[in-house]
Formats: sequence, C-alpha cells, structure tokens
Amino acid sequence: MTNGADLLSVDEFLPMQQAGSADILDAGYYAAAEPENAAALYEAGHIPGARFFDIEACADRNTALPHMLPTQQEFSAYIASLGVTGRKPIVIYDRHGLRSAPRVWWSLRRFGFDDVRILSGGFPAWIARNLPIEQGQGKAARLTALPHLKPRDHLVVAYDGIVALQAKDLLIDGRPADRFRGEASEPWTKARGAIPNSCSLPASALMLPGGLLKSDEEILKAFEAATGLERAALRERRLIATCGSGIAAAILAFAAQKAGLGEMAVYDGSFAEWGRRQEAAAIAPQTVAT
Repeated sequence: MTNGADLLSVDEFLPMQQAGSADILDAGYYAAAEPENAAALYEAGHIPGARFFDIEACADRNTALPHMLPTQQEFSAYIASLGVTGRKPIVIYDRHGLRSAPRVWWSLRRFGFDDVRILSGGFPAWIARNLPIEQGQGKAARLTALPHLKPRDHLVVAYDGIVALQAKDLLIDGRPADRFRGEASEPWTKARGAIPNSCSLPASALMLPGGLLKSDEEILKAFEAATGLERAALRERRLIATCGSGIAAAILAFAAQKAGLGEMAVYDGSFAEWGRRQEAAAIAPQTVAT
C-alpha cells in the first residue's frame, strides 16, 4: 500500500487471486443508453473468485438521481452480502480497463475501507493474458455483520456544499469538454453547461488507449493545465470532482490521490442533480409581492 490509491498489474494481482488472499469485485457498469448488461456479462465470464458489485443496486432508493450513495447501514448490508469483511485487500476491476472501478473504490473508501486497490487494465488486461475465467453468479459467504468502520465524510459533497463553495475549494469537472461548454446534451437532465466556478478536466485526458491510467507525472501536468495552478498549490486546496453522475468524477479522485494530490472529494449528485435543480428553479412559480 502507498497512499490509498493503488493500481495493481496483472502480475502483482495474480498471486493474490490464486491464493485467495484478496476480495475481488467486478465493478462492470454500463449506462442505460448502452446495449450491454453488466450483470449478464459478469455471469458470462469473470475473474475466478470475483463477486459482482452492482452500482445501481447499491444506491439510494429514495431519489430519482442515478446511483447516489446509500446510507452507511445500507452499504454495509450490501457489501456483507458479497462476503467482503475488509480483513483482506479488496481488488476491483471493470470491463473497460478503468471506468467504473474508481466509483466502487471511492465508495468503499468513503464508507471506511482502507486497503482498496484497482486492477490496472481491468478485465481486458486479464483476458489479454489468456488467464482463466469463471462463469455463473459466483459464490460468497453472506456475512451477518461487518467490523466497525469509520466513514470518511470528507470524501463526499452534497448539493448545499457546492452552492456554498469556499475560497479553498476547487471544483473540477470530469465530463467531456463539449458537455462542459454546453455544446452537447446531458443524459440525466435537460440543462446544459457547467456548474459556476468549476473548471474542466475530462477524465479521458488522464487515460491511455486500452483503459490504462497515465503516469503520475502526466496526471499532475493535466491537473495543472486544467486549473492553472502548480501542484504545490493544488495540494493546499480542497479538490472536489464532479461529472455527469459521479462515475467519471471518481476517476479524477482516484488519479489525483494516486498522483500525490491528496484525497479528492466527489460531488455525488454531480451535474445530474445540479441540472435538475436548475430546471426546477426555472419553472418554479414566482411569488408576487402585494
């Protein structure tokens, strides 16, 4: 472990997988508009021993916003259903190389898990090595309780915190640049554009072909270019990531922590919530003074 945001190569991960010394989570995720089904793909083939972490199932059911974090109790119950205790390292992978695994990494970190790592290159890197796969739903011992975990409340920011950004806060948007500029539509809201006082750093700018994360130095340069601040100054700021619905934002958070910028919070509602709030405000009836 280094700073809580570790990437494992297949060579580093393989002995852990073979020895059963890690809890492995398949964090495959596809948006509603995409034809693929993550759960079906998991059953068709996954890394042996992996359990499927359903981002949509482990979410707040009391909101129409996409895959918002559940309560601590709900998260603990869900993770216990996968047989994860936190006593072993947790290794996460996804189907794209690096897309949704950081969202699960951030969720686990936010709720108090410490040793959480991501498989570099994800499932494609595993397949490329012609390593064995397992089919079916997978098996896990369902736990009745989890060790006491101390949640990291500072890793998540709600709408009110974005409205009341402080001078030290720096809001960075991981959506594609055309969506940030309002030139492309949003999947979750009719609103377009960006949250005031935010800057743009598309998550794709941190990636190499094949779903691999760029080097720490390249990540630092990307943050510097996007914000206009040098890395030393960035380390003094409270960094907050946003995007469309909290998936790409977690990529920014993982990359920032891995590159040594410290823990980066995530605006969980992201532009899905911000845009809907702006829509509601625009159509709200106006009160006329008499």
